[in-house]
Amino acid sequence: MKKGVRKRNARENEGKACTAVVRCIEQRTGETRAEIRRPETERIGPPVDLRLKLGTQDYAIEHTQIEAIPGFIQASEKYMQFIRPVIDTLSGTLPEPGAFTLHFPIDTYLGVKLPDLARIRRNFIAWIQTKAQCLYEKNRDRLEQERPSPRSLDSIEAKPPGFPYPVRLSIGVAHSASKRGALRCGRYAPGDEELKARRVERLREALRCKCPKLQRCKEEGARTVLVLENDDIALTDHVLVGECLAVLLPERTDLPDEIYLIESELEFWTVRCMKLDTECWPVEHLAEPTEFHVDDLIDLSETTTT
Repeated sequence: MKKGVRKRNARENEGKACTAVVRCIEQRTGETRAEIRRPETERIGPPVDLRLKLGTQDYAIEHTQIEAIPGFIQASEKYMQFIRPVIDTLSGTLPEPGAFTLHFPIDTYLGVKLPDLARIRRNFIAWIQTKAQCLYEKNRDRLEQERPSPRSLDSIEAKPPGFPYPVRLSIGVAHSASKRGALRCGRYAPGDEELKARRVERLREALRCKCPKLQRCKEEGARTVLVLENDDIALTDHVLVGECLAVLLPERTDLPDEIYLIESELEFWTVRCMKLDTECWPVEHLAEPTEFHVDDLIDLSETTTT
């Protein structure tokens, strides 16, 4: 895991993300939170994640994780479940002085049962061993002559037996002794236009699911807040989300009063206001982001006030 990057805990992230936004609203309004309720778990009123008061104003807050690609979180979990044993088995055993990289489509998804997964993995490992040896034999002289470089010398692209996607195995010159015979993995994203279309569709689905619940709270007099959380800043950032929202917000008549984007991949979480009443990103007087260290955020959903 990269330095400064935290493993995702969905439930904890939800509570801390809501807390970060509440702190931003407190800073803006000068009010202090009170009467914290959890309608979704307490089964009181519309099932949003959090209700509370700031001064005399009731607030309803709903959180959702956004993905650059629909199903990306689940796909990533399955991908890591599949690939970790492959790396553990093969790293350091492949032909030296080569260093090998496997490239997968970023939305690789293996929707198979565990016994089938183990069989596919065994076949996959055997395929890598065979193809790595082929690449080594083909490039033996170049491996001895070339200086270490991030570029690959050669690659093979094919669909391994029983695997649902083509993958690419490349060979390069190891940068250090520890990389000789090593295997690492990477994933590549679809083209910009396709990725944008998928991102728009994911945000459209988030609004479709969350806005009606918040609208019911608004009809009860609450001020409504939607919290969008992104933990993959390599594929999505606030500019891209802002561009998507510019397309999507005019489609709906039940929009929340406020929308915030939290980037939670690193230890310091960044909060940006993407919509405030009729203003949309960039909200001029709230253009600067607010940062919180994740360890300084309590989970408001685990607290109670009276």
